Amino acid sequence: MRNDITYVRHILDCIDNIRNFVKGRTYSDFQSDLMLQSAVLHQFMILGEAAGQVSKKFRDEHHSIHWRTMIGMRNKLIHHYFGVDLDEVWKTVRDDLSELEMLFEKEGLK
Repeated sequence: MRNDITYVRHILDCIDNIRNFVKGRTYSDFQSDLMLQSAVLHQFMILGEAAGQVSKKFRDEHHSIHWRTMIGMRNKLIHHYFGVDLDEVWKTVRDDLSELEMLFEKEGLK
């Protein structure tokens, strides 16, 4: 069984991967590039799956991190894949990834 820190590393790797995928790209690029969309969405799915594997005890100890949000996004992407709102995904990339990474840093996990 993997430990919680391994899952945290997966989450942070996903954040880095998403950033690398969209670096220098615009929302228009994202809308028109199916491969980019697929890559970003896949990383969000992995990120959410990793968050869901983190133990409740660890999540409780690091309660400032938005675990439920990450897990919820993964569930939405998996179960409502054809209804994914690309605007919301792009806003998450643009507005939320840095904040999420900062929360991990504040918790001493980065």
